[in-house]
Amino acid sequence: MSQLAVGGDLDELLAAAAGAAAALMGVQCSSIAQMSDDGELAVLAYRGPEPSPTTFAPGRGSQPGYAAASGAVIVCADAGSMTPWTPRRAVARALRCCWSISTTSRSSTTASAMPAATTR
Repeated sequence: MSQLAVGGDLDELLAAAAGAAAALMGVQCSSIAQMSDDGELAVLAYRGPEPSPTTFAPGRGSQPGYAAASGAVIVCADAGSMTPWTPRRAVARALRCCWSISTTSRSSTTASAMPAATTR
């Protein structure tokens, strides 16, 4: 990944980062998303079961959206019973446990999220 960071394409780097995150955490699904001006999160990289998501709803509309909007780490031990929302995509993919981590860059106020999930 260090070679990609220095001389590679950003899309390749993000895909490698999502794959490395999934492998390091031992999860079946990992993605990197960035919040747009309207609050929706565009999925920049994804590793997991198909179909690949292209967006996550903003705010309370999705777990990654809520993490990005609030700046909090959101952990859900049982996706089927999560409140205030149910992570529908996670449940549909038989992913049981999921979490989202919010990040912001030093040079921007743009928030992003890195959601991950597992069947365990």
